[in-house]
Amino acid sequence: MKKLLRQFVILMMIAAIPASASAWLQWERGKWDAFRDYSVLISEILQWKEQVLWVDSRSAADFSVAHVPGAVRLTEDDWNELLPELLKTWEAERVVMVYCSSRKCHASEEVAKRLREEVGLKPVYVLRGGWEAWKGAQR
Repeated sequence: MKKLLRQFVILMMIAAIPASASAWLQWERGKWDAFRDYSVLISEILQWKEQVLWVDSRSAADFSVAHVPGAVRLTEDDWNELLPELLKTWEAERVVMVYCSSRKCHASEEVAKRLREEVGLKPVYVLRGGWEAWKGAQR
């Protein structure tokens, strides 16, 4: 009986590994899919040119190395300090496009959500693929 119980526990532990991996992957995809209505491909944005206010939600170090020309930095961590600068730059006819490092980065989604819900800016979108997508489109 002990042997059977031990085998059962071992099998459950082995089954838990792929189940956990699958749950994690589904959770990550779910976060992105929930934001799909507000995400835009780089090819769709390039036609808007100066109508876009770029908002970089990456770290200060990443921003200082390189960013979209004319971008304003805004992160959740530095929200209160950085928001006034963004509001000085914002104009009602401009589309706000928030980006972070890559598709796996969710900082841009959180910043965009706060800009829409707390500040009331519209339209606010997230660049699908983030900084990496923008860099790739410039080649």
